[in-house]
Amino acid sequence: MAKKKSRTPKSLTFTVPLGQEAHQMADRFRQRQFSLKQGKQVYLNTLAVYAVNFYLQCMGFDTDKSNSESYDRAIQTFLDVADLAIKEVGTFECRPVLPDEEILRVPQEVWQDRKGYFAVQFDRALKKAKLIGFVRQVRTEEIPLSQLRSLDGFLRYASQLQNSVKLNQWLNDIFDTGWDAVESLLSPPQMAWRGSQNRGFALRGSPTQIERVKRLTLARSGEEVALLVRLKPRTDREMGIGVEIYPTGDRTYLPQDLQLMVLDEAGAAVMQAEARSTKNIQLKFSGETGEEFSIKVALGDTSVTEAFLI
Repeated sequence: MAKKKSRTPKSLTFTVPLGQEAHQMADRFRQRQFSLKQGKQVYLNTLAVYAVNFYLQCMGFDTDKSNSESYDRAIQTFLDVADLAIKEVGTFECRPVLPDEEILRVPQEVWQDRKGYFAVQFDRALKKAKLIGFVRQVRTEEIPLSQLRSLDGFLRYASQLQNSVKLNQWLNDIFDTGWDAVESLLSPPQMAWRGSQNRGFALRGSPTQIERVKRLTLARSGEEVALLVRLKPRTDREMGIGVEIYPTGDRTYLPQDLQLMVLDEAGAAVMQAEARSTKNIQLKFSGETGEEFSIKVALGDTSVTEAFLI
């Protein structure tokens, strides 16, 4: 008996019809350009952005064209951009892929300030555009289409970004629910001890330093701790970050074996500390604008994770 061939699951894609509205907008942007080559690129970029915008609206996302460089006449003329901003998520690049091409081409000028890159492949008549996948980061101008992630992966990724604590908003005194002033949760003795341990950061009250604290409950164990996050801008893009865990209420010490971990965007632990009859555990690191990380607090088989976006 002949063996049945195993089937590889197909990646999720999304096809968008490119009607008169899409082509009229692309042609309007094309006519603004000074060269045929740039005009053609802007035309394709505009169709790709149109397709991604259509897809995102179908998925319930709120896009923001006014904050997208691909709609700016001056930027269109001098840069090869095809970006689209998504409110509460970030900016994604929408790169056109011609029929029969097997490579996603991403120019270096759009390697920064993007949360990801969509690949949008056209049919020969430019009547349809198919979103065939996305990648979160690029480090080369050419990416084989076989390395793209499926669109269902994008939906999970976007949901994670939406639910992340946006640390850049803290610089404008905008704080997520549950993140309160330190004095509202930590007692004076705890704060006095803390102040003696934080050499290397500015004194409390410095305009260049921001602190907020959140109460975390480790459900199964019933233990409760306070997670403190401290920000100190170093440059326009770099941020110094301090993360600390304290006992709450009248407790002096943290639960024995409580773990504090910093996870990278892939969920791997890159820093870790553990309580050993201690009043506080802390970690310090730095990050750049647009980077993601998570803080995980674990005790036994119970844990709480908070996601952050710098």
